[in-house]
Amino acid sequence: MKKVLVIILIIFLNSCSSYKVNNQLFEADEKICLVLSVGSEKGIAHFGAIDALKELNIDIKYIYGNSAGSLVGGMYAFNPNVNFETDSKKIINTYFNKTKKEKVNNTIFNTLFSMILTGGVLGWENLFFGGLSYANVKKIDFDRFHQVIDEYFNYSDIDDTKILFATSYMDINKGIVIKNNGSLASAISKSCNNPFIFKEISNEFDPAADRLSVTPIEDAYNHFNPDKIIAINVSQSPAYYSEQIKAKIFEIPIELNEYDLNDKKNQENIKSIYNEYYSKGFNTVMEYFNQ
Repeated sequence: MKKVLVIILIIFLNSCSSYKVNNQLFEADEKICLVLSVGSEKGIAHFGAIDALKELNIDIKYIYGNSAGSLVGGMYAFNPNVNFETDSKKIINTYFNKTKKEKVNNTIFNTLFSMILTGGVLGWENLFFGGLSYANVKKIDFDRFHQVIDEYFNYSDIDDTKILFATSYMDINKGIVIKNNGSLASAISKSCNNPFIFKEISNEFDPAADRLSVTPIEDAYNHFNPDKIIAINVSQSPAYYSEQIKAKIFEIPIELNEYDLNDKKNQENIKSIYNEYYSKGFNTVMEYFNQ
């Protein structure tokens, strides 16, 4: 059972007036926004990156994340003392148990947390093992995922988060919709189920908006107007944003290895992949601010 849970898991100084990190002066009353990119299962590196920021005592006032970044950012905003591994298991176990209870499929959902972080019915079917069909995925994943994280967040609204939080998703008719109120689970679910970030992207969507939203620095700045932005980019793509942004931006790209999670060998090494992504996120941020 313990091995099963490990496999499922992947599928997924204010006391002074100022302080210095990497020779950069951070004022105690400065408004710092944390931006978290999309990144599918690579969003696990966000766990390590956030833990590094906590280790460095960098005080985050705002969080803006999309897709995988919305889930991880929402967990952190809701509980700044979150233990990501423990709470990830909690979310996964709840999803797993609900799935078994509803008898949708009796097989084990390998790499489930990776599926959740990937986001969107358009991309999830490739991360299922054990014969769950694409047709079934389209019918079950969104509602169940929303239900599970709604329970995890105690049916809270975005206004209930300890750190101010926002996310966004693409609506064909409205364009980019920024969510900073209403149900926290609903906002995260819509961002995680956002089809415009996938290869199946339609020509109806604006490619420029797509690029800007992968690491949503521009949206975060326009929404929160922070003094400084720390952008954790696990997308393996450059961040795009306007040169007119007045906030100082610390973009921290985290380079991660690619793994085919359909490969049996990678499934057997799933815990080491999790640890690799987490450690790379943690170490990259620590090195960035201590070099």
